[in-house]
Amino acid sequence: RVRKNMLMVLTHLILNDMVKVKGRVSEMARCLLDEDPRVAAHARLFFSEFAKKGSSPVYNLLPDIMSSLSSDESLGSAPFREVMGFLIGFIQKDRQCEAMVEKLCARFAASDAVAYHRNVAFCVGALQHTERSVRKLAELSKLYAGTLTDDEVHAAFVAIVAKARKGARAEFRTALDEFEAELARARGEAVDEAGEAAP
Repeated sequence: RVRKNMLMVLTHLILNDMVKVKGRVSEMARCLLDEDPRVAAHARLFFSEFAKKGSSPVYNLLPDIMSSLSSDESLGSAPFREVMGFLIGFIQKDRQCEAMVEKLCARFAASDAVAYHRNVAFCVGALQHTERSVRKLAELSKLYAGTLTDDEVHAAFVAIVAKARKGARAEFRTALDEFEAELARARGEAVDEAGEAAP
């Protein structure tokens, strides 16, 4: 009951611009997983209404929410993916997707933890990619090349290429082939470097 009341008060304050959302939104995102279905439903309603506000607030806060949830060791992989999958669904515009690719790829360097890299890769893979966003992802490969040693991270990028290949124009298919080859090359180099670094 206390959580539900707190959520309702915060919802009112945030949606009516009475309080700044930054710093509180990760806690609101955690409420999406609440054991009380009423609290979880209210959290979903909050984000649905919040996403309608003028300046794309979910888009703007998504990288910070991702980092905050990733640093919470009590939050497992499946709950993280449930929350982030829901929130990424609010990114509808092609330009936002392309910019989010850049923002998320920059986050790979924020931690050396494999679980963190997997979370970032999941978020990148959950976006509704366009030809431009996939090209942007290929351009930024240096930002995540070292993380490709992990099978799950590598699989997320391979899945993006496979999904983009469906219905792709011939010219774009060539670019996808090049990107796929670059992923394989970067993975091989990263695996070799990791092997040399091992005692």
